[in-house]
Amino acid sequence: MSVSSKRQELFGSQDQVVDPVVRLAVAHLEKVTGLIFEEKDLPGVEAKLARRAAALGLGRLSNYGDFFRANLHSETIPLIGLLTTHHTAFFREFVHFQELERRLIPGILEHSGRRNLKLWSAAASRGHEAYSLAMFLEHLAPKLGHFDYSILATDIDPESVGFGQNG
Repeated sequence: MSVSSKRQELFGSQDQVVDPVVRLAVAHLEKVTGLIFEEKDLPGVEAKLARRAAALGLGRLSNYGDFFRANLHSETIPLIGLLTTHHTAFFREFVHFQELERRLIPGILEHSGRRNLKLWSAAASRGHEAYSLAMFLEHLAPKLGHFDYSILATDIDPESVGFGQNG
């Protein structure tokens, strides 16, 4: 599938009523982050960009387009924060923790002979998942014998990472 076919699939035909500023912002975020926005996401993106324009005192969304083009570098990080999901919770998706306890951690410790684990909490948002993982590993340690661990928590939004670092 060609790039233009993929874009048309995601954003519909050019006749579709989607503000060009939305297309510009989405194309930029896709380029710098690798995120993919679907057609169903565009009304939400438009609403968030309109709120951003109002917060900046720019009034209309079309004015944000001019501002965005002129301030592409400095506006990229706020745009990432605005258009990414910040869903986070302690022990979110508990079935994953159950799988860690039931099979994964015991299997790694038994078969590798290692007593030092390195875990990565990707898309960690504000850090609840990484802290949950640390608490859970502390819970497992007495059952499985002593082991050391380190957790790397990352997220695409620097503001979320900063929030998590403060924890």
